[in-house]
Amino acid sequence: MLEAGVELPRSIHPVLVKACRYWNKIRNGRLMPSRVDIDPAQIKEVLPFMVLNDVVPGNTERYRYRLVGTKLVEYYGFNPMEKYFDEVASGVYYDEVMETFRRIRINKKPEFDHLQDIFPYLEHYQRLILPLSEDADVNIIWVTVVGPHELSSKPVTMPSKPIIGELIEDDASTPD
Repeated sequence: MLEAGVELPRSIHPVLVKACRYWNKIRNGRLMPSRVDIDPAQIKEVLPFMVLNDVVPGNTERYRYRLVGTKLVEYYGFNPMEKYFDEVASGVYYDEVMETFRRIRINKKPEFDHLQDIFPYLEHYQRLILPLSEDADVNIIWVTVVGPHELSSKPVTMPSKPIIGELIEDDASTPD
């Protein structure tokens, strides 16, 4: 199972843990699950923090916001649903997200990061990026982001070295 593992710190926000464990469960032995595998009723507490980005068919360098959770609409200050990423983002943020999405499409594996490592002004944001596929290629990128208000209510202590795949591997026998 570690080939689909993600580097996770020992302690991350419970919403991200739930998203990661759910993604691993619904992939059901496959490299990645598909969008149709997602049952929103199973991840109610994740929905406000998640975004589904479609990879535009025929243009793997363009993404469209399929779904944007209510908490992320608050973070953004507007609802980008149905808009293209290149219509609402620019500069360093655009470049970083595009590079991250390229890695996700190529590696077909999840990634976790602290956004302040990339953008110091986004202190206390954590992000989990999960690939979805209808076939062998990533066609949707699921992003879950938790911001400072959620993190301050549930303190998170980050270790200096992440654990590789620990939560994914341990979850195989843990029911939701």
